[in-house]
Amino acid sequence: MILGTDLAVLAVAVVTCLVVFVNLGGFNLPKILDDLLKPLAIPLILIWLVFNAGKRVMVWVGFLATGLFGYVVLHHPQLAGNEHALAPMMAGLFGVPIMLHVLTEREALGIPEQAATKFPLNVGVGLVGVVIGCISGFFAGLGSGSLVCFFGDHVAGDEEYLLMSSASEAANDLLAVLLVLTAGMARSGEAVMLGRVIHDPGVGGSLLVMAMVAISAAVGRYTALGFEKRYSDTLQVFSGRFWAVLVISIALWQVWLVGHPVIAFSLTGAGVCLSMYNRGHKLPLQVSFAGLALPLVIQGLGLAPGLDTLLFGT
Repeated sequence: MILGTDLAVLAVAVVTCLVVFVNLGGFNLPKILDDLLKPLAIPLILIWLVFNAGKRVMVWVGFLATGLFGYVVLHHPQLAGNEHALAPMMAGLFGVPIMLHVLTEREALGIPEQAATKFPLNVGVGLVGVVIGCISGFFAGLGSGSLVCFFGDHVAGDEEYLLMSSASEAANDLLAVLLVLTAGMARSGEAVMLGRVIHDPGVGGSLLVMAMVAISAAVGRYTALGFEKRYSDTLQVFSGRFWAVLVISIALWQVWLVGHPVIAFSLTGAGVCLSMYNRGHKLPLQVSFAGLALPLVIQGLGLAPGLDTLLFGT
C-alpha cells in the first residue's frame, strides 16, 4: 500500500507540473480533458455494468435495485442540496451492513497473522493502478476501486492486487485535489471541502497546496511505518465488536446530520436490507457501486425529469 501511494504521489507530481506548464500557455488542461472524456462517461459505465453482471440474472437484479436506491437518495426532494445527502447511501450500503457482519460473527475477531510481503513487487502493476486512478477522477460516480476489478485476473497474487488498488485510490484522491484547484472540479469530499476554503488559487497557490500535500504524504509514510506495530496492538485492546459498534455509531451520526431523520433513517434501513440481500445471494461487491453509477446513466440519458415525476411527483 505504501509503495502504491509512493507511485501515485510521484505520478501526480509530474501531472501537476504538466498542468502548470500548459496553464502558463493559457490553456486549462483539466478542463480540456474533461470536455474530451465527458462523452465517454455513459459508455464506460455501461461497459462496467455488463462486465460485472455478465449473464447472471440475480446480478442484474442487484444492480438495478441498488441503482434505483441510489437514485432515490440522490434525487429525493427533502435531501436535494444537502451536504450530508450521501450519508444514507454510504451507511446503508457499506458501513452498517459490514459492521453488522462483524457483530454476528461467532468466533473471536482479531488481527490475522501477518505474512511477509513477497518481493520484488511488480512496479508496472502499480503504474497501471495510477493510470486507472487518474482516469476515473474524470468520471464522477465510478470509484477507482471498482475499475481495478477489470484487471483483477491479470495480477499475481494478493500483494499485486493490493498494490494496484492502493495506487489507484491514492492517485484518484490526489488528482481530485489538483482538479478542484485548477479547474474547480469537485470530485471527492476532500476536494469539496478544499474548494470551500480556497477559491481560484492561481498557479502559485495550486503549486503551494500540492507541495503541502506531497510533504504530508511523506510525513504520513514514515508515520505509518513507525506506528504499524503500535496500531496493531491498539486494535487488539478492544474486541472487534467494540470497533463495529463504534463505526456504526459514527455512520448513524452522519445520517442524523442530514436533518430529516425519518426520511434519512428509512433510506439507510432500506440500504442495509438491500446490501444484506446482495451479500446473501453472493453478488459481486461491485454491485454496490451501482448506487452512484446508474443515477449518472439516468441523468446522462435525460431520463431524470420523467423518473422524478414518477417517483416523487415533482
